[in-house]
Amino acid sequence: MKIAMIGAGSIVFCKTLMSDIMATPALAGSEFALMSRTEPRLRSMEDFGKRMLRDNGIPGSVWATLDRREAIRDADFVVIMIQVGGVEAFGLDYRIPLKYGIDQCIADSLGPGGIFRGLRTIPVLVDIARDMRELARPGAIMRRGGPSFSMPRTCTGEVCVRRRFPPSSQNVSCISRAGWSAGMLSASKL
Repeated sequence: MKIAMIGAGSIVFCKTLMSDIMATPALAGSEFALMSRTEPRLRSMEDFGKRMLRDNGIPGSVWATLDRREAIRDADFVVIMIQVGGVEAFGLDYRIPLKYGIDQCIADSLGPGGIFRGLRTIPVLVDIARDMRELARPGAIMRRGGPSFSMPRTCTGEVCVRRRFPPSSQNVSCISRAGWSAGMLSASKL
């Protein structure tokens, strides 16, 4: 099973998700294709993944690329954990509404901050979905992180409307860490 992890420079999310997936016996032997635009973090995550497999005697492979299309090619799952605009943009998502009296708990999914994040993220998600339609195997798209309101509709619409993958084969979701391995196992049976 090939799992493409887009935005693998996200040290916290990528490290946690790879660890959880590697600890799931039914997913043993998976190939992890890590992709990020940040070379040093990407190589750090590649080293971490290889070390986890080696030190724990887990079958599988981990490799890294700066090329999103290369990572997505023939993937069974595409895990998206990108933050378009980085930490700077995320800070603005919170500070701009606060300037006008809107105090948000976390400005990543709902309210003005979620809308800002969605406007930045949706075009990139559409590009990823187009790459999947062309290059990936029919399978599941999973995303870790916000904006949870816009991501499933964006990706499902872009991938399924074109009928590359039938709607029943899609599992587009924003799920918590606890649900990752179960979500992959469930989706792989579709």
